[in-house]
Amino acid sequence: MTELTRTRRPSTEHSSTRPAPTAEPTLITEEQVRFGTAAARFPSPTYRHWPSALDAVRGLWHHSGRQPARNHYPQRFAYLEEALLSRECNRL
Repeated sequence: MTELTRTRRPSTEHSSTRPAPTAEPTLITEEQVRFGTAAARFPSPTYRHWPSALDAVRGLWHHSGRQPARNHYPQRFAYLEEALLSRECNRL
């Protein structure tokens, strides 16, 4: 952590000499050029999943007319409410 808190001071020595070029030039073979061109020319193929797309559309059409099943909730009658409440109070 102490390295992060130190301030960097620019050095007063400036090297104006450039590194000497190497004696051997860098060569690229024709095969390397062809390989790089072929890789850049064609984009990667796009895979289309037609069966799954058709299934999705078919599912939308098939289920659009059908309503979801309703849950059954038992009815609570008002005239039974007092009897049920008194029964629950007696159990306590």
